[in-house]
Amino acid sequence: MLGEDAEDEVRRRLGQKAARRLRRVTPALSDELAASDGDLGLVEVVGIVGIFGIVGIDEDEQAAHLVLPDELDVSAGPIVDDAIETEQARYADHCRDDRDDEPATRDAADEQDAEPDDEDDERRAQVLAHEQDEGNEQDAEQLQEVVVVGYGVQKKSSLTGSVASVSSKEIVKQLSSNVASTLQGRTPGVDILQQAGVAGADVNIIIRGAASFGATEPLYVIDGAFSNSGLSSLNPNDIESIEVLKDGAAAAIYGSRAANGVVLITTKRGKSGKPVIEIDGSYAFQTPTNIPDFLNATQWREFANNVADNSGIAHAPENDNPTYPDTNTDWAKEWIQYAPMWNLNASISGGGENSTFSTSLGYLDQTGMTIYSDYKRYNFRVNSSYKKGIFSLSENIAITHRDKTPTTAFNISLPTLPIYDSEGRFFSGGGDYYINPEDGKAQNKIAPLHYTDRYNKVTDIIGAITAQLDLWDGLKYKFSFSGNYSNSHNYTHTPEYYTKWNEDGTPDQDYGSPKNSISESRGEEFTYTIDNLLTYNKTFAGHSIDALVGTSWMREYYRSMSLATINDLGGTETVSYTHLRAHE
Repeated sequence: MLGEDAEDEVRRRLGQKAARRLRRVTPALSDELAASDGDLGLVEVVGIVGIFGIVGIDEDEQAAHLVLPDELDVSAGPIVDDAIETEQARYADHCRDDRDDEPATRDAADEQDAEPDDEDDERRAQVLAHEQDEGNEQDAEQLQEVVVVGYGVQKKSSLTGSVASVSSKEIVKQLSSNVASTLQGRTPGVDILQQAGVAGADVNIIIRGAASFGATEPLYVIDGAFSNSGLSSLNPNDIESIEVLKDGAAAAIYGSRAANGVVLITTKRGKSGKPVIEIDGSYAFQTPTNIPDFLNATQWREFANNVADNSGIAHAPENDNPTYPDTNTDWAKEWIQYAPMWNLNASISGGGENSTFSTSLGYLDQTGMTIYSDYKRYNFRVNSSYKKGIFSLSENIAITHRDKTPTTAFNISLPTLPIYDSEGRFFSGGGDYYINPEDGKAQNKIAPLHYTDRYNKVTDIIGAITAQLDLWDGLKYKFSFSGNYSNSHNYTHTPEYYTKWNEDGTPDQDYGSPKNSISESRGEEFTYTIDNLLTYNKTFAGHSIDALVGTSWMREYYRSMSLATINDLGGTETVSYTHLRAHE
């Protein structure tokens, strides 16, 4: 037990909470130290406080003081050494690592010189002594945090379903073209699948494993509106939090649409006060860590001739007498490129006594790791709210435009085949380049990418408007209208071009594209939902009631059309036409 004088000294030097904590500690070191030959000047060891070592009671003054680890007599016993080494390992950034090999001793003068600064002692000791109390306070605060769960919010301490939450601070740490990829490693039980290095690559989210043989995508809800485009249209800087409802109990309120789980996104809103303007930008790049090594031209010719000899066939002319003897094309390096990514954002938010607003702009430019591929995204979002008396109104709308040049499959050709001929034209070789001339054509793999014009463009509009009346103590009525409109346009055009010419200068029709070709598809999708909800929330005597009753009416509308042609005149052939209107 601490004496009254000693406890007062602990309170004075270490603080009130430290004194309470030390009073509760029953050390296991007292007997060991009492039996030791170490001259520690202690009659009772109270405990170990971080890097400060042993906290105890002075035999003469009956006052608590600190004994630094490097001031202890190591002959006091192995239990002391183990304790001090453990504390030094835990607080390695703060401890002194250079301890003397010989036992440390002190006299009265040395003790006076070694006395730590009182202010510094108090500051560091309070941090360490409060560690446990602060941890308990943080846990309590986290339990009081609220998370979004279908049509409302709940405290974490009240949750019975499995819900994972990711805050905006975690989301903005990673620069990515798709918000979904920022969930990787932060949400247990959620698998994130994405093609690395592909500009604007879609992300597939699988929650608790695949729940069906068909679609495995979860349901996405952005500020109360169902999203048809997943998370690809979102700007990470606009997000306040993401909640993932992982089990049936948490997602049940959404019905069969939530069979694969639910991802709820809440975007940032303004706060009352002076307008806040934020502008930020970031830069990142992608580059392959390992490119496979392929045979060079000399190795290929040697290999091809050995195969021909073993097969009893003649050598390919280009392997014995090459037209371009100095050619050594590394198709992998020609295909893969340095891929930078730019992200620029600007926002303004604020509000008054009864209203708030938040507006943001975003731009993302990502270059693909393969040539002739890129991705651009433009974002605009407006959130506002108004409250007067028992009436409140909020709205949010977001417009996103995505322009993508898709990445094509990685193809290589023979290292003996040049990319360009002597006149600077794309070059393809005939069968003379193969082991057996009858095997096929040595086509130039880069020429089709250069001549073909392709893009995928998508415009998304998603938003919601919500009105709420506070009818009675805890009883509220909420009306919500939300919708998502998406317009897509896919286009591919390949003009007439050639990569090989005959001796008379005419193009070889077998190498290149002898005719114009074009394919184009357009699609529209519109979904809207009308909700009428009556909620009641009341807390009394340590208990709470949270009830909801309401109706939800949803309608979906789809339309798509595809056209394609391969001829000289440009006439089109309708491939498919779909006009579907779903039932409510």
